[in-house]
Amino acid sequence: MIPFIETFQRAVRRLEDANISYAIVGSIASTIYGEPRLTCYLDIVVDVKSQQASFLKELFGPLEYSCPPIEILGSEISSCGQFSILHNSTGLKIDLFVKKDTDIEQSCFDRRQQIEIWDGFLAYLASPEDVIIKKLKSFYEGGFEKHIRDIRGILVNSDLDQGYLKKWVAQLDLENEWKKV
Repeated sequence: MIPFIETFQRAVRRLEDANISYAIVGSIASTIYGEPRLTCYLDIVVDVKSQQASFLKELFGPLEYSCPPIEILGSEISSCGQFSILHNSTGLKIDLFVKKDTDIEQSCFDRRQQIEIWDGFLAYLASPEDVIIKKLKSFYEGGFEKHIRDIRGILVNSDLDQGYLKKWVAQLDLENEWKKV
């Protein structure tokens, strides 16, 4: 098996075995729903609380992963921020975004879908609409054109709930970004 896929599967299985809810977002999700794009990192939204910082540190322990110090994990979890872990032998970077206590984040988790990503491997992905919304927000924050290309790929290749998209684009004030798509 390709080291990237194997590493991805192991990280997701660790979250599942630990009963940590997650939703895969970013380029992996946009590739599955849209058009392929080369990537060497994973973006996963996780539903964790600050008291789980030491547990996460153990879950992604030093033998296999480089994980931030416990103080940084606790701080990022408390502020609903993000942190990265690095798989030691492959160099694969996994960005973990802490689920925020907002209506859009809750909706994203409520709508996530378990999908077969690779031969027999099931994982939870944000819905295509929620991936589009996250990519619109990322484009707003950073201006990277790759997000627009990813969104266009999803639009061409996925059946979408247009009402859901319109609702959140308006509520999150992303109309200008949406027009660029």
